[in-house]
Order: sequence, then structure tokens, then C-alpha cells
Amino acid sequence: MKKVVVLLCLWVSVVLVSGASARDIQKGSIEIDGIMDVSFLKGKSKAIGSYETETEEYSVAFSNYYYIEKNIGAGLFCDYGKSERNAPSGYGDTLTTEATSYLVGPVIKYQYSLADQINIYLNGGAGMARLRSKNNYYAVKGKGTGWKISAGLSFFLKKSIALNLQLERSSIEIKMDDINSHLDVNDTSLRVGASVYID
Repeated sequence: MKKVVVLLCLWVSVVLVSGASARDIQKGSIEIDGIMDVSFLKGKSKAIGSYETETEEYSVAFSNYYYIEKNIGAGLFCDYGKSERNAPSGYGDTLTTEATSYLVGPVIKYQYSLADQINIYLNGGAGMARLRSKNNYYAVKGKGTGWKISAGLSFFLKKSIALNLQLERSSIEIKMDDINSHLDVNDTSLRVGASVYID
């Protein structure tokens, strides 16, 4: 939680002390962005009468857009997530479970210049999803589909650089290979990142 507060305070501080102006994104411009989930987790938990569990998880995403019209961009995105959990197995050793996931596909974005230095935006995309999970004893993998939609704020430090803060909703449906099982993951997350624009 402390890391979340620090990141949000840093973002707000930069917004308050910087002095550039927002702009419409012109047709033919290119945007490259990277963003991460501020709710990344690293900690320990212990249920009453149970073992202590260590957990670490995070997710990042990258997108690129080509603006086909003023303030309307289309491109590709890639979301990556990873988690690791360590807990006693009950057999005298530690059971380590690792999982990684990908979601890749086309994405579209619309921006609106709200005020000096600030744009608001909506984006959404859908694509192919993959999941791999393994522990000390076995490994499984699966594939499926997913989608995401986001609303956010961009603060322009200068003409070509912006900080982004967005709220994202995503859903992934995975069919696991070799076992008759489906996995549905629905998530709402707060994310921070940055964009670089090339005219």
C-alpha cells in the first residue's frame, strides 16, 4: 500500500510543478506507451491455524498507436502479468507456484484535450491470451481470448512526453491444455505510466 501512495504522490507532484500545455494529437503521429499496475503486491499472509504464504505479483503493458485521424489512434498492445506464491507443502518443503500471462491484440484510443496540460482518453482492445502455471510437481498451460477497456488522464510534461493515470477493466477466458478446465479472470486496476509522441 505504501508503494501505491508513493507512486500517486510522485505523479501528482510532477503534475503540479511542470508547466507545458496539452495538444491535439495530429493525424500521422505515433504514440508509444508503457504502463504498470500500481496495485503490484509483495507480502506475507497467514490465515488462522494455517501456514504463512509469501506472494509477489505485478503486471505491465505496452502499446503503440498510429493516429489515423486527429486524436484517434489505432495500434497493438501487449499485457504481461506474473505472480509467485510460496507456501509450505505439508511434506516438509516449500511449494512454489509461478504463473505468467499474456494478452496481445489490436487496440484503439481516443483523446480529448480537456484543459491546459491535460488530455482525457478512452482506449480498448481485444486479442489472444496465454497462461502458463507451474509448481514443484507439474506445469500446465492454456490459451484463450480477452479484452480490456480503459479511461484515463494524460498530463503533458512537454509536447512529446505525457504521464498517464488510468482505470482499466479487463477480462480473460482461458481453456487449459491437457485438463478439462476453464479459467476466467476479471480485473479492475489503477495504472500509471508514460507516453512518447513522434510527429
